[in-house]
Amino acid sequence: MLRLVVIGIALIALGFALLGLAALLTTAKNAAVAGGAVGCVLVFFVPICFGGGAPEAVYIGVAVAAVLMFATAVLQWLLLKKAAG
Repeated sequence: MLRLVVIGIALIALGFALLGLAALLTTAKNAAVAGGAVGCVLVFFVPICFGGGAPEAVYIGVAVAAVLMFATAVLQWLLLKKAAG
């Protein structure tokens, strides 16, 4: 299990590094960002969303994170209801 935690943290760090590198490369060339990318990490019930590029991509990412949080809450409620009854 500890191995999976280390892999997960490494992937998160790699994602942040790639996002920072993309921002640095874009500003160095004075190029406009045509695409977009967004990522959301769910820590307990707090979504941490980050993105780069078009603002629409960030809005879509936050909306997807909200839907996933709602689905997780419903699933947990159903599992707790089944375990109690």
